[in-house]
Amino acid sequence: MRVYFAVLVLSTVLVTVLTHSTVYPDWGNALRYAAFQVVSVGTSAGFAKADSTVWTASSHIILIFLTLICASSGSTSGGIKIDRFILFWKLVRLKVKRTIHPNIVDTVRIDGRAMNPDHARDAMLFVVFYLVIVSASSLALTVTGVNFLEAFTGSAACMGNVGPGLGAVGSMGNYAGLPGLSKLILCLVMVVGRLEIFVFILPFTRGFWKK
Repeated sequence: MRVYFAVLVLSTVLVTVLTHSTVYPDWGNALRYAAFQVVSVGTSAGFAKADSTVWTASSHIILIFLTLICASSGSTSGGIKIDRFILFWKLVRLKVKRTIHPNIVDTVRIDGRAMNPDHARDAMLFVVFYLVIVSASSLALTVTGVNFLEAFTGSAACMGNVGPGLGAVGSMGNYAGLPGLSKLILCLVMVVGRLEIFVFILPFTRGFWKK
């Protein structure tokens, strides 16, 4: 929770600074719109009070990051979730440490407890699968004629069940103008994201039906 709230607060501050003067002339509006949009995306609420498409490119990157991470651990929303992100970061640090000191004996700890290697592996597989699916669906959308910005942010938003992306599918837009095939792809992506990937895959395996 501490990391999750820190990410939301830091993102709000950064977006406020980045949109002040370039989009909003006064600090009050910059903070108000930034805070609302950041919390909305970071919790997958889907609400909007401003057109984030006209914000700076740096602000877009922050919103995309929040769209991918999405929510705190245990949440019913989609996204990678903050606990997997923390675990991913700690595994990267551990790998760097072991590269520098090959004989070191260390493990990843969450809240002071050693992490089961199998659980860590499952979390990493989820992150990789998640990003692969977002990338693959973005490619599929571009084939149907959707531009890259809308394809990628729309795929990420639907995978995380966030709602708005950027461009025509942004906070002041919707998905109505997309081709029919694109909508079907995004519907499938939404289901996969809501079921957290592996639950969706299970019925398509032979072992599942044998049980």
